Amino acid sequence: MANQKRRLIRLDVANMAGVSVATVDRVLNGRGSVKEQTARRIKGIAADLGYAAGINDKELRLGVFLQDPGQSFLREIERHLLADKVDPLRKGYRIFTYYMPEISQDVPETSPAAIAAKIEEMAATCDVIAGVFAQHPLILREIGKATARGIPVIAFLTDLRDPQRTAFVGPDNRMVGRTAGKLMGLMLGGRAGKVLVTSDSLHGMGTSIIATEEREAGFRSAIMEQFESLEVLTSVERIENGTRIGTKLETLLRDETVIGIFNAGGRNSQITSSITASGRRPDTIVSILSELSASAHEGLINGRLHAILAHSAKQLADNLLNVMLKAGRDEAVEPATIVPLHIYLDENVPVSCGSSP
Repeated sequence: MANQKRRLIRLDVANMAGVSVATVDRVLNGRGSVKEQTARRIKGIAADLGYAAGINDKELRLGVFLQDPGQSFLREIERHLLADKVDPLRKGYRIFTYYMPEISQDVPETSPAAIAAKIEEMAATCDVIAGVFAQHPLILREIGKATARGIPVIAFLTDLRDPQRTAFVGPDNRMVGRTAGKLMGLMLGGRAGKVLVTSDSLHGMGTSIIATEEREAGFRSAIMEQFESLEVLTSVERIENGTRIGTKLETLLRDETVIGIFNAGGRNSQITSSITASGRRPDTIVSILSELSASAHEGLINGRLHAILAHSAKQLADNLLNVMLKAGRDEAVEPATIVPLHIYLDENVPVSCGSSP
C-alpha cells in the first residue's frame, strides 16, 4: 500500500508540474541535475500533497523469510543482512528476518498453510518481502495478494513459477546441478556404479522447492549425457511426514555399488553424519555438497568430503538488499540477479566457513 501511494503521488506531482515522472524522482530523491526553478515547483507541489519529505525519507521495512532456522548457511546470510543495517551509505530501511518454528527436533514447520500465514504476517507490516518460498497454490495466492497491494515480492535462492513475483535473487540452480554432475563424473574417473541425490525438497509435505528440482534435473542431465557408466538413483528426500530420515540414507550408503552422493540442497550435517555412520571410507565414495556450511567445511578440511559447490553468503545478502531497496523505492529491477558459483576443494577451502568470497 505504501508503494502504491508513493507511485500515485509521484505521478500526480509530475502531471501538476508538467514534467516527467523521472524528473520528479530525481528531485525528490536528490539525484541528477534539474533546473532550480523546476525543482522548487516540484517540491512545492509535493508539499501541498503532503509529501514534503520526499520518497526515501520514509523508512522502508524489509522482511526476509529464511524458513529453516537450523541451516547455518541461512544464518550466515542473516548475519550479513543485519550487519548491513549499520552501513552509513545505506539509510532509510530496517530489516526483519522470519523463520518457521520447529514442529519436532531439527524439523521446521513447512506446511503450505503455515508458510502462507507467515507471508500474510509479513505483508501486514513490511513494504517489501523476500524469501525462500516453496511452490504451492496457497503460498502463491498470498504472494498474489501482497503484490496486488503494491508490495514487491522477491524470490530468494529458489525461484517461483509465478509471474506475480517481482524478481529473483540467487544461484543459477540448473547450472549448479550440471556442474555437480560433471565434477562427479570426472572425480570418479570412469568407474561404473550408482550415484545418490539428496535434498529437502519437501514433496512429502505438499510443497516443491524449485531450486532443488532444477539442481537435480541439471545433475541428471549432465550424468546422462557424459557418463554412461553411472546410474543416478531416485532422489532421497530427507524429510518425510515431518521427520528427518537418517537410517534410510545410511542403509543406501552401505551399498558398495553406490560410489557417489550429491546433496542438492538442505542441511549438510545430515549427509556428513550419514556418511560417517555408514562406515564408508572417503576413497570408496565421492561426496559433493551444496553451500559452505560448518559441517561441510569441516568435512572438506578433514578429507571426508571431496567438493563443495557454494555461493558467497555476503554476496547473496548484498544483492538481495540492493534489489529490495530498489523495488521499495519504485526503481527498476532486473527480473533475475544471479550470484556466481564457487567450487571448493581441499586445496582452496577458506580458513573458516564464514570467509568465502
